[in-house]
Amino acid sequence: MNNVQHIIRLSIIIVVIVSVLLVVRSVLVPPTFGEYGSYVGASVEVIRNKPIKYVGNEVCKSCHKKEWKKWKKREHQTVSCEVCHGPGAAHSVEDAYPRPLPVRSMTNGKMPLQVHDLCMSCHAKAPGRMSEHPQIMAKEHLAEFKITEESKDFEESMQCITCHKGHAPISR
Repeated sequence: MNNVQHIIRLSIIIVVIVSVLLVVRSVLVPPTFGEYGSYVGASVEVIRNKPIKYVGNEVCKSCHKKEWKKWKKREHQTVSCEVCHGPGAAHSVEDAYPRPLPVRSMTNGKMPLQVHDLCMSCHAKAPGRMSEHPQIMAKEHLAEFKITEESKDFEESMQCITCHKGHAPISR
């Protein structure tokens, strides 16, 4: 008889835990979850209503023909303009004046400090990257040209565009 009470208590605890989990699940899981497999059905509407930020290479081409021609012939032709220059929607609106520059573009005639980090996000030597993809170790790369941390032009040289053009990245 004593063992039966333990089983009853354990059963009650299990029922309470399952009930709490079901209540928590009903509160946390959106009602349209599972409509399209393991997705929230309403997310399609939410995503569709987000403002457009990226415009695509063809929009860039309409104004930046010279840069587009260089880019199209070179190694970065598979990389969208907006990967490096940032979202172009606000920049490409005709009646916007002055046209806002994308975050990663030139400001006051100087390239922003994150140019090195931007280039290295694809070109830093990393295990698992395809060996055909150009990869470097920045300091070792500069050392090939006798540029060290003690060099007066080290900071400027760390900006990849000091020697490499973004639209045609093989050495200048």
